[in-house]
Amino acid sequence: MCATRLTAVLIACYMLVAASCMQSCAQPARAVVAAPDTAAYFRKAKALTTEDYFLYVDLSLPSYTNRFFVLDLKNRKVLMRGLCCSGKTKNGKTLYANTPGSNCSSKGLYKIGARYFGRFGEAYKLHGLDATNSNALKRYVVLHSHPYVPEKPCTEDIVISEGCPTLNPNVFKKVSEIVRKEQISYLFIQ
Repeated sequence: MCATRLTAVLIACYMLVAASCMQSCAQPARAVVAAPDTAAYFRKAKALTTEDYFLYVDLSLPSYTNRFFVLDLKNRKVLMRGLCCSGKTKNGKTLYANTPGSNCSSKGLYKIGARYFGRFGEAYKLHGLDATNSNALKRYVVLHSHPYVPEKPCTEDIVISEGCPTLNPNVFKKVSEIVRKEQISYLFIQ
């Protein structure tokens, strides 16, 4: 009697899981995203700095793709790529603002400031150098990690931040090592 009831429960669970999988498989696939034009990133970075290394964030790309890049400008190589969440979005597009409390991302060039340990562990203060991001310190916009950011590209939009460029903890750890070793001074958000 118990074995029959257990079998019925297992079959019901299996059917629920199968139905759920059928629904998720029936959803339309994400459009294939073209590879980013990293040559344009190198041109932009070279116009902004004379340093050899640069952090570049392209928030025009979908959040489920790599849109954070560590650039070696001297050797024209992308040293690292990673997912990066943005602030508020609407219909999958990043919203931009420089207003305290907006929780939006801000475009422009940032000076990478002091490394510190805060609410999300290791982080770097960001000093906005343009009119579009001049309130970064007032807004507490920092480069940090969060465990909800996936390590690798995925099929769904990732979490949003309160305006901070936020990386996966494992990716952030590697980026932080490069920032300290190579003394990277700048980050650009487009």
